[in-house]
Amino acid sequence: MTPETLEIKTGIVILKPLHEVFEAIVDPVKMSVYFISKSSGRMEEGKKLIWKFPEMDMEFPVRVGKIKKDKYISYYWMI
Repeated sequence: MTPETLEIKTGIVILKPLHEVFEAIVDPVKMSVYFISKSSGRMEEGKKLIWKFPEMDMEFPVRVGKIKKDKYISYYWMI
């Protein structure tokens, strides 16, 4: 049996300046307003973080992939 991989790609149009949107994702204080309740740090390329969500009493490991300032952010849930 081979392991299965689930890959999800998504997109959304946001009518805000690129830098403002980028910072809203990489800055844990800003991201906690709308997505997570807590992060162990700022999203930086190659960094491993722990996220908590307001709906669950669990911690989730996340690995930050590639980041291009104001252009691109990728991250992976680690299991």
